[in-house]
Amino acid sequence: MFKVQSSRFKVFSALETFQQKFLCGLGCALFGLFLLAVSNLSAQDVKRSKKIETIEGKKYYIHSVDKGQTLYAIAHAYELKVNDIVIENPDAIDGISPGQTLKIPIPKEKIKTETISKADSVKYYFHKVQQGETLYSLSKFYSMSIDKLKELNPELNAGLKVGQTIKIPAEKARVSNRDKEVKPAGVQSPARLSGKQKQGELTKLDPNLQQPAPFISKPILKADTSKKKNNFNIALFLPFHVNEALDIDIDKIAQGDAELPTTSEIAIQFYQGAQMALDSLIRSGLIAKLHVYDVNENDSMQLPEILKKPELLTMDLMVGPLYSSNFIPFSKFAKENQISITSPVSQLNKILFNNPFVSKVTASATTQVEQMADYVVQKYKGQAIIVVNSGNPKDASLVKIFMNRANTAMHDAGADSISEVKGFGGIGNFIQSSKTNVIIVPSNNRSFVTDFITKLNPLREKNPIILFGMQSWTEFDNLDIDYLSNMQTHYPSSTFIDYDSEQVKLFVKKYATQYKTDPGSYVFQGFDVIYFYVSMLRNYGLGFQNNLTTTKQAGFQTAFEFYQVSPESGFENKAVFMLRYQDYKLVKAN
Repeated sequence: MFKVQSSRFKVFSALETFQQKFLCGLGCALFGLFLLAVSNLSAQDVKRSKKIETIEGKKYYIHSVDKGQTLYAIAHAYELKVNDIVIENPDAIDGISPGQTLKIPIPKEKIKTETISKADSVKYYFHKVQQGETLYSLSKFYSMSIDKLKELNPELNAGLKVGQTIKIPAEKARVSNRDKEVKPAGVQSPARLSGKQKQGELTKLDPNLQQPAPFISKPILKADTSKKKNNFNIALFLPFHVNEALDIDIDKIAQGDAELPTTSEIAIQFYQGAQMALDSLIRSGLIAKLHVYDVNENDSMQLPEILKKPELLTMDLMVGPLYSSNFIPFSKFAKENQISITSPVSQLNKILFNNPFVSKVTASATTQVEQMADYVVQKYKGQAIIVVNSGNPKDASLVKIFMNRANTAMHDAGADSISEVKGFGGIGNFIQSSKTNVIIVPSNNRSFVTDFITKLNPLREKNPIILFGMQSWTEFDNLDIDYLSNMQTHYPSSTFIDYDSEQVKLFVKKYATQYKTDPGSYVFQGFDVIYFYVSMLRNYGLGFQNNLTTTKQAGFQTAFEFYQVSPESGFENKAVFMLRYQDYKLVKAN
């Protein structure tokens, strides 16, 4: 859903060649995902041909290949598989080139008469598209679904154009009192209504409006859950970094000497999980379309251009961008247009402030520490609990949060307050050989944590020790796994995958069969997020936020249990797993 310059298609073509050569090899899976993602992004550049011919009794679109177009992009634009095109155009198997003509088969159910009969002039009004109008605004004005508009006007699958004439069923057409005498061909819908005009009246476009908003009724508010449907548009904003595709050395990656950029790999994995979730829901009868946008976190100029795209107003759900700095302008847009938006990975709660249309999937560090405090008090309130303050200003707030939460719970339970020590030096005064020493180190400082664990480990030989740390420790590659396992180290985490689960095994098997590799954590995250939110849309309608705090659900990797601080702010997912090391691997403790 964003434009890709034609010069970049050299890379896409190379990726196609690579995939064809290594389709059955383990090394091509990631390229397949990258190609699939890029193909979806580039499909908007391919416009369906309006030229239709009957050849040997079969109807075809006659498509002239433009510079930079690929078979994948063309197939996606016509909602076909590449094989469908290759069967009709055998020479295309060796590649396509600008100016080449392709026969694109038209499925029987999609064949519509291109001319308007005299009978149609009785059954239909003919609307001429004005500047600023969108499929969504027209569907609202004429009380029709977008799918019905496209069914009557197949050319709309290639996009809505100013000056285009489309058919509207006579019973759906709406004119004002002053236009009752206007002939059907003159019926037009407004691009924007003034405050004094009523719905259904006509108006002239204000030439001073650079970006006229489409005429839409007020979106469904949270309290109105009666507005349900089974056809949804979901916008997905991910950092594919297609601009960097030219720098990819395919041969090196194929040989294992180079890798895709990390952010691109994350985007590909999340996208693939999201698509698998939609496929699963679609098989159950739901109709949904994923609109994918490439968001570069390093290009602030790109964001306003994406937000100007008129189709965003038709979205029922927005997912992402992944990074908080980019998420803010998108959440503001979502609030202004009353569209639900979720942040799938950000921990920052500030994105929820004063915006009830926002939710975030990953618990904040504050929430994780509070949940850890609850767990420690509940399970170890009779033991020696010691909190270590690293002395680092960034860790001080986490220590304070833990102490406040834990001591309040200890007081309510009639237990002694928890001890706090600074650094490793004073810990010897609090260690007890007769009790389990539960040592909490709420620090994200790599050097401090590494040094502290190295010094603490020898003490466990004479004193039973259980260590609690932060989720960030799992990313510290210099921590000794023996030490972590010896002290049964615990972490709070918003994600956990039980690879021994039969459901997870089936998912991994299905993914591996399709992509010849194992799914990464972002594949699971993409699946869980899309499956949960689209299920909420299906079950509760556009006002599903009203049910977020009362709905609990467990996915493959993420559990969902939302909390809203105030009616004016958004929703945080407070579901947190307590993980611990057991036999050198992390298992769920709660």
